[in-house]
Amino acid sequence: MIFLSLIHNVSLLITLSIIYGIIFRHFYKKTPYFSIVSGLLFGCVSIIGMMTPMTLMPGIIFDGRSIILFIAGFSGGPVTAVIAAIMAGAYRIWLGGAGTLMGVSVISESALCGIALYYLKHKSPFFNKIYWIWIFGLLVHILMLALTIALPGGVSWFVLEQIALPVIVIYPIATFIVGLLMGEIESHFQDIVTLKETQKELESAQERAHIGSWVLDPVTQKGFWSREMYRLFNMDPHEGFPTQTDFLEHIHPEDRDILKNDLISATQSVMQIKKDYRTNPKYGPIKVINAQFYSETDEHNKITRLVGTCLDITERKLSEDNLRSERARLHTLIHSIPDMIG
Repeated sequence: MIFLSLIHNVSLLITLSIIYGIIFRHFYKKTPYFSIVSGLLFGCVSIIGMMTPMTLMPGIIFDGRSIILFIAGFSGGPVTAVIAAIMAGAYRIWLGGAGTLMGVSVISESALCGIALYYLKHKSPFFNKIYWIWIFGLLVHILMLALTIALPGGVSWFVLEQIALPVIVIYPIATFIVGLLMGEIESHFQDIVTLKETQKELESAQERAHIGSWVLDPVTQKGFWSREMYRLFNMDPHEGFPTQTDFLEHIHPEDRDILKNDLISATQSVMQIKKDYRTNPKYGPIKVINAQFYSETDEHNKITRLVGTCLDITERKLSEDNLRSERARLHTLIHSIPDMIG
């Protein structure tokens, strides 16, 4: 019966951890108060666990708060763990009973063990191994059993006889499962944040260099434009990926058919194209865009998409035109010298 009650309580906490992971996704690194938000969530999960405990004796309850508070420290760090521990401790004191001192002590040691592993894993890669979650989970619950000494009278030995085996068997495994789950959630969203930061840096670099990148699926006519592509062709990124008709409308009328035919050719035969096209003066000052794109194929040599870049070379073209004009003027001047002398 004790085994079933503890398994039920731990299962509830694992479910709540999954829900926490969903909430985690919406708050992750979006606010400087992330640790506080995490602490409040972990604290709420601990309190919910204490609302449905396994009651061994009046005032002596067992639940999965030790697991959650350890994970709060291990995953969220000291601020998260302290907030969650204060919430859980306050609720346990409010519940009262013979097990209050032990309950609050377990809350404290669980959070401290979690914080310890948090600092260790950040200090040394050695402690990033997943088996450390199980080792510390075992340590937390050995300490929990040792803290039965805080129970009044001769209750300690009776409680140990009843819960020692199920706690040592179930709790470290449950700690490992929840810790692994939270680690995967955190790692996943850290990857997302890193990807977004990399994308932001890439967009910034493209903006400084005046170069945009694009991808097009020739079958669906769907694809991707970097933000700089929209700036180059004076288009609104909020309107989404442009249709070919909308895009060609922003190309100079004299270059429009040339580009259209080049795109058709690249979707029909594997090739690489490098040409200059001008933008439509209807939508702003004319820009000269150096476009390079090529066909990508699958294992059956079927064209699957077009990939390309567009570089604004307007200033370079103006410099080249000015240089040619200067050379022409100088050439004319040199050839006119004999006539001037004669």
